[in-house]
Amino acid sequence: MPSRTAPTPVRRAVCLLLATTFLSACYSWSVPDRPAGDYLQREGPAEVRVDRGGSSDELRLHHATVQGDSVVGIDGDGSRVAVPLSEVEGLQARRTDGGKTALLVGGIAAGTAALIYVIAASVAVSKVYTLGQ
Repeated sequence: MPSRTAPTPVRRAVCLLLATTFLSACYSWSVPDRPAGDYLQREGPAEVRVDRGGSSDELRLHHATVQGDSVVGIDGDGSRVAVPLSEVEGLQARRTDGGKTALLVGGIAAGTAALIYVIAASVAVSKVYTLGQ
């Protein structure tokens, strides 16, 4: 029986990278079909990308809401940020993508089935080889 080894930091990092990659595969960015302020008040998405045009690069905000005449949320550093609605040229919301999620689940199931098949086949071959000696 093969011996089990303790997970190494490299192995843990690879697992974390794969898990992050798989989880991000379930999401996509979509442009709302109504004005930014209206969308944020009604939908309350967990994460948005705010395009402020020429003033700076896009800004990712978590838990964005409309307060007065500004979009207010938490940036990647954990700081509270407010952007005047008049500066918001575009908005994208992060949403769960059912198609990507289904492909991911199907791929994991197919990979698991293939792995089980290979293991079962190798065990069967080794038993036949052992009996033939």
